[in-house]
Formats: sequence, structure tokens, C-alpha cells
Amino acid sequence: MIHYHQAHNDNQSQPSSIWRSAKDGIKTVFALAPITFLIALIMQLMFAAGIFNTTSTSLLLQDFHVSSFHYGMIEAMVGAGACIGAAMGPFLLLHFKPGHLLFFSSAFMGVWMIFVVLLQQLPGVYTIPSLYIWVSIIGLINAFLNIPISSLFLGLTPDIYRGRAMAILQMSSNTGLLLGIVISELLSRFLGAVFVTAISGTLLVLISLLATKTKGFKALLAIDKKMKKPEKENVVVSGE
Repeated sequence: MIHYHQAHNDNQSQPSSIWRSAKDGIKTVFALAPITFLIALIMQLMFAAGIFNTTSTSLLLQDFHVSSFHYGMIEAMVGAGACIGAAMGPFLLLHFKPGHLLFFSSAFMGVWMIFVVLLQQLPGVYTIPSLYIWVSIIGLINAFLNIPISSLFLGLTPDIYRGRAMAILQMSSNTGLLLGIVISELLSRFLGAVFVTAISGTLLVLISLLATKTKGFKALLAIDKKMKKPEKENVVVSGE
């Protein structure tokens, strides 16, 4: 009976222990200003990504009238661009700080999304090749965004809270993505997919530029995840 009561008490305390651990992790993560700034920035980036995910199908099928074959191939090019971007990640982190890489990637993503307006003005013979290039670069930049985000989170979060911090990051990303999908679906009915994509790209550029003027962005630049050769330890041999 003693063992039964002890196991029963342990089972009762387990949910409260999990809740206490989660609550402590949330408080600690959001108490760090650079992480809070990064989470807010990521939500805005994922908001733009949600808009593109929603409008991309309408752009290809309704605005550019691509065939089913080209639609499948163009969608595959997004994945191909992401694979190339992921492979380039370690090389980029050797030469750029994660904060700089995040800023340039997000700003360039916004500019590249605005280019959809120019694609619509091209003669028909150039439309399909241009779409292949456009979506490939989108996938490439998307990978460039994920690389510095992971590096910054690892650099800013204390080791003991990293698991909970990554869970908060995932929740924030999904929230921004969902909001982008819902809002773009509503706006596309009145403004059209091309115009909504261009607007989201413009907002992304503005957000990236304004972020550089904040203290949070300066804190991100303090994180340097460049790979360095380990220094040899100095071994002192005692003469005693």
C-alpha cells in the first residue's frame, strides 16, 4: 500500500511539474529581449510566407495560365531551390553573421515578391521561363531565412531552455503562417493574387528596414555562429 500511494502521488504531481516547467520556460524565453524581438520578426516573416503559399497557386493557374505539366515542374523548382539554399548555408555562415543574413534574406525576399508585377507585363513567350526562375529563387531565399533563424535561436537561448524555446518558435511560425493564409484569402478576392503578393513583399521590405533601427536587431548582431578552429589549451606542467 505504501508503494501504491507513492506511485499515485507521483502521477498526480507529474502534470503540475510539466505545467510548471513549461511556464518557467515561457517566462525565461520572453524575458530575453533579443529572443522576443526575433519571435516577433519571425511571425511577420511567416505571415508573408503564408500569403505567398496562398497566392502562388492562383498566380500560376489563374493569372499566368500555366499548364498542368508546367505547374508541377514549377512547384518542384521551389523544392530544388530550397535544397540548394540549405547546402549553401554552412558556407554563408562562415562569411556572414546570422543577423545580417536574416536581414538581407528577408529584404531580398520582399523585393523578389514584388517582381511578380513585372512578370505579368512580360510577353507570353518569356512568362514560363521567368516563372521557373522566380519560384526557384523563392525556394532558395526561404532556405536562407531558416538557416540564420536556427543559428540565432541556438545562440540566444540558454541550453536548459532550448527545447522549450524551439517549441515557442514553432508555435509562433505556425501562427504567422495561419494569419497570412487567412488574410491573403480574403484580400485576394478583392485585389487579386498579383497585387496581394506585391503588397506583402512591400511590407516585408519595410519590416526588414525598420527592424535594423531597433535595439533588438543590434542584439542579434552580437551572435556570431561562424565556424572557428578550436584553440589549443595551454597545459601548464608543474615542476613540483
